[in-house]
Amino acid sequence: MKMIYYEMKKSWFKMSVLFLLVFFCFLSAYKICSMYNISGRLRENDDVKTKEAYFELYDILSGEITEEKTRYINKFYKELDRNVNL
Repeated sequence: MKMIYYEMKKSWFKMSVLFLLVFFCFLSAYKICSMYNISGRLRENDDVKTKEAYFELYDILSGEITEEKTRYINKFYKELDRNVNL
């Protein structure tokens, strides 16, 4: 067991391996942060738009489930699906 530990220590603790490991960790963190800033929750006014859309739909769809509400949801879903799949 000591032999395996020694060999792993010998290969992993080289300066070049440690440098590459730290470099790629920072690169991954940068990539994750940049993607989160583009399409994540850190954009300004995104929260306001989300709340407006939520309460608009809540006013329409709150209460008991009826045939009219299910038709509205299906119509709304098909419109969103059509817009996404352009």
